[in-house]
Amino acid sequence: MIFFDRSPLATATVAVSDPDVEVLYTSTDTPCTFNVSAAGQTWTIDTFRPGPAIDTESPLVLPAGRHELTIHGPSCGLLLFDGVVAQRPVQPGKVQVEVDDLGHTAGFPSDHFGPRVQQSLIEQRYDISVFLYGYLGEDVGGMWAQYLSSVTARARLAREHGGACLIVQPTPIAVPQSSVTMVSRLDRTAARRAGCRYTTVLAHLWSNAATAERQGLLLADSIHPSVAGYKRIVHALAPVIAQMVRARLRP
Repeated sequence: MIFFDRSPLATATVAVSDPDVEVLYTSTDTPCTFNVSAAGQTWTIDTFRPGPAIDTESPLVLPAGRHELTIHGPSCGLLLFDGVVAQRPVQPGKVQVEVDDLGHTAGFPSDHFGPRVQQSLIEQRYDISVFLYGYLGEDVGGMWAQYLSSVTARARLAREHGGACLIVQPTPIAVPQSSVTMVSRLDRTAARRAGCRYTTVLAHLWSNAATAERQGLLLADSIHPSVAGYKRIVHALAPVIAQMVRARLRP
């Protein structure tokens, strides 16, 4: 789960079934706290660490069973939460699927791919990894090479540890067409280099951002999907992922 926000009212929730949970986040050079709640308990985590920002973690111990763990927005303005919550090993005959950056990220994949996050992904060994990155609206010029390198490395990590991967062309949002064209080309290249499947099933999910906003599929920023928008995304992706699941289960 990746969580990047400035509002103390923002939340992100994930289901966990392992009593030992590590909350991963990026440290700050000034005091900053955020809360984590689950199973009727609340933990306050201070992200302050002297020196440059680093990937760090805080352990939580939950009661046995399945719980909803919620990350609450920060007290100090900005929270970069790089959480990977490992669940119990998947039972025989089951397939474990991760969705990385479901929605539209405001940065590069490398922003959420520190060493501790990488190690957690390796330990989890997802059967199928779905990568849905968003277009970058700003003119980032020479940073496109970094984008390609980051997406390729993330996809290869999944492949090298026994998983299949799917890179998804995002839904139309309010960014320049040049960004749409460039990101689509780079995602296709990353998929080819890493041995991932690539799909365009979301590319025409709605005609354009303005129409989607009027239909209630995007929020007022014409970028982030609404609940209705996410439901349409899920329905479009489900057949593709189901096909990959069946392939994993096939003897």
